[in-house]
Amino acid sequence: MNENNRFLLFLAFGMSLFFLVMHLFSLERFMWAGFACSSLLAGNHQQLKERSIARLLGAISGSVLFLVVMRYLPSDYWLFVGPAAGFFLGFSTNYRNQTMINCFGALLLAQGIYGLEPAVSLRVLLNMFGILFGVTYLLGMKKSSSISI
Repeated sequence: MNENNRFLLFLAFGMSLFFLVMHLFSLERFMWAGFACSSLLAGNHQQLKERSIARLLGAISGSVLFLVVMRYLPSDYWLFVGPAAGFFLGFSTNYRNQTMINCFGALLLAQGIYGLEPAVSLRVLLNMFGILFGVTYLLGMKKSSSISI
């Protein structure tokens, strides 16, 4: 089996295991944790620590910034938040800032379902869960297999 096929098998198994765990815990908004996990599994594994920290800092800072903006921005202007975030996302060049700006679109939709503070809390917690799972899976596979991660 060539290196590419081993990587694809590693990625498919990791994400399948992740979705099983998410299903067993019946967590909502599994895609938030899924994006956090998959970005670590599919990314540069030599930069696992840096990417994990960047993802965590981006999710926390983006969620808190969204909370502040939505508290003080008049509701008449909320419809501009999503397009403005998409515009700024196009100019973002590093992973932490992309994660931070991406929070705005996700939380804009989720706040209508959960409320502002619960949506922000859920976003941060699910990102933490996805990061934790991704790091644990990567380190576990590195220790227990011959796959070069």
